[in-house]
Amino acid sequence: MKVDYMKELKNRFFDFEKEYNLFHIQNENGLYYWDLCRYDIFKKIFRLQNHFKIQKTKHNSDFIFKKIPIYFKKVIKMFENELVLRDYLKTDYKYIFLIASRFIKDGKIFDNASNDFLEILKPQTFIIEKYNEDTENYYPYRLLLKRKFVRYLSESKKNNKISDLLVKEFNLNKTELNKLINYNIKKYYIDYYYYRDIINKINPKAIFVHQNGIQKALFAAANDIGISTIEFQHGIINKYHPQYSYNNKIDYNHLNTFPKYLFLLSEYWQEKFYYPSTKIVMGNNEFYSEDSTPKKEEDITTIIFSRDHTENLLKLSKEFSNTYEGFIYIKLHPNQYENKSYIEDEVSSLKNVKIITDELTIGNLLKKSRAIITITSTVVYEALQLGVKVFLLKKQNYYEHYDLFNNPNVYIINNSNEITKKINNEFDYENDFNFFRKFNEQKFRKFINEL
Repeated sequence: MKVDYMKELKNRFFDFEKEYNLFHIQNENGLYYWDLCRYDIFKKIFRLQNHFKIQKTKHNSDFIFKKIPIYFKKVIKMFENELVLRDYLKTDYKYIFLIASRFIKDGKIFDNASNDFLEILKPQTFIIEKYNEDTENYYPYRLLLKRKFVRYLSESKKNNKISDLLVKEFNLNKTELNKLINYNIKKYYIDYYYYRDIINKINPKAIFVHQNGIQKALFAAANDIGISTIEFQHGIINKYHPQYSYNNKIDYNHLNTFPKYLFLLSEYWQEKFYYPSTKIVMGNNEFYSEDSTPKKEEDITTIIFSRDHTENLLKLSKEFSNTYEGFIYIKLHPNQYENKSYIEDEVSSLKNVKIITDELTIGNLLKKSRAIITITSTVVYEALQLGVKVFLLKKQNYYEHYDLFNNPNVYIINNSNEITKKINNEFDYENDFNFFRKFNEQKFRKFINEL
């Protein structure tokens, strides 16, 4: 694989979309469906052609029996939640807010991307939790249950024009493509009518969203009704992120699947990608730090995992542990927490390694660390802003950090030996780190008053 394969694929993908006018292809019901599935298809092409798989959860033989009472409780919770929803809808709300609470702060779960904004809007806001079931807010069990049914009932043999084009261009499996596209279309319809019903009942002034650009149906429902939608940046967004990166030579005015506004973490991100929404820099206190020179009292290096990168980073962790005299934290992504025991077993013989889930925040980890190691992560930018060196393993989609390749504090490495040689290098504070800005509360209040 070429190290710049992601760059080549992105350009080829953009050209393909434009040549065959994919954003204007409709299904039999008049739905423009390419924007609903392009992200999943891009990921599928990239993974297949780079021969890497998502780490699957490891289960014991009695797993299914242990899960039965859990699923039963979920069904009970679903009915309870829908009754609670009826009571919620009797209240007059000014806003709807979708959050994804993946972190713990002061003993409570919270959403780091939207916390600043929610603190201002909360008394007038109907909150939908999309990530953590252990919430005092409304959790959409009913929607998720419907999605599970449609995944099993998708018409995998139903052909569509886009599948034919993709098979020809990228040599993909047609049956798998049809299944993927048809599932996304059916999921869209389920989500669309679910959210449209809630929006009509609440009639909010605006809808705020923290999700990875995947709420296409919600955006469409709100746009059709005439309600403003605002999404928050919560991670890397650049021209290699297929959920936010679009070809600026294509017209998207006929689509209703984009938010009206996208709030950015700083000016740094504004020109990194083209996205057919209005971009506004609002900042975020959960990412921003005024202290760029934290004191490192211990010799600690943190390795930032993610589900896609587990096997490569596990291998590197074991190699690095054998030569590193300091201590190593392995920070798991929230979507890996259920796999913690598997990863612990893999590193159990390494005495200087500890697995971290949500017991320490990213900010606390960085303040303890002299360096981080990863392949791709937003934490890279948080580390640099806090004066922490970064080692990028030259694997998979590391090229998403192309904008940092010339940064003197970022080291592109092939193996653990290269880390050992450079781990003691001093941090260069001459660079201007502007990845994050402080939350601009005055600007936000002005924005909501003018909606």
